[in-house]
Amino acid sequence: MAGETYLEGAWDIHVHASPSLFPRWGDALDLADEISQTSMSGFVLKYHHGSSVEAAYLTNKIHGDLKIFGGVTLNYPVGGLNPHAVDTAIALGAKFVWLPTIHAANHGSVFGMLGGFHFQKSDTELHIERGITILNEQGEIESSLKEILDLIHDKSVILATGHISPHEIYELKKYIESEKLEIPLLLNHVLFKTSELKAEQINELAGDNVWIETVYLTVSPMVDPVPVHKVAEIMRKTDDAKWIIASDSGQEHNIKSPHALSKYAEMLVEQGMEEKRIVRMLKDEPYLLLHSD
Repeated sequence: MAGETYLEGAWDIHVHASPSLFPRWGDALDLADEISQTSMSGFVLKYHHGSSVEAAYLTNKIHGDLKIFGGVTLNYPVGGLNPHAVDTAIALGAKFVWLPTIHAANHGSVFGMLGGFHFQKSDTELHIERGITILNEQGEIESSLKEILDLIHDKSVILATGHISPHEIYELKKYIESEKLEIPLLLNHVLFKTSELKAEQINELAGDNVWIETVYLTVSPMVDPVPVHKVAEIMRKTDDAKWIIASDSGQEHNIKSPHALSKYAEMLVEQGMEEKRIVRMLKDEPYLLLHSD
């Protein structure tokens, strides 16, 4: 088994397209055209600037061979931790709610800037004074986020951690459990600089309703890459965690989603990962997350 064989029935739950704050190689239709040439099942369209629900809806109408999901990202363009933005997105069919990414306070601390990265900068003009945190001054979950979590509860809508800090992730999971909220939780790109979770932390955070995401972008030449042997080593130490492989691709000079997934799969197999586990991370776990009730 090699190359595109890994893509049979696979999902990419984290992929970008234009229009975007950053240069992309194509829009949602271009992306769907590319993915429809493979045996993949579908993908999740993510925009940093707000809602991808509408683009996913229209792309689904044109590409009936795929299942395309969208959601809303809680950065400043939608007012940050804005319950009304979430309420509207869910009513329109959102499958994902992403916590702040490029406008998260943690993003600013890690990259030394808000609104972009060292490898891609936003075209927006307004200066961002302060990043968004999900915790109040007492270190508790913000009241606006509590309202958002109540809206997501029991709706089969996935909450993704975006670029919040490991400490915020712990506090978020603790609150969800204490309130007995039924919310599938996706920990985004846990080896990327914004999170950089250790194996012990992943094991502590793993659970029945928690999925762990690793993305090709983290090991790609576009960033300061994490060595693939380190990824494989952490995966071996976290056998009980529900890992998902995604691309986090779409950047103008990055390889496209299907090629990113197959390349990452091959890189992990070269590190001794079992092929059946690769298939589970590309196909089975994404399906279970996307269809969790």
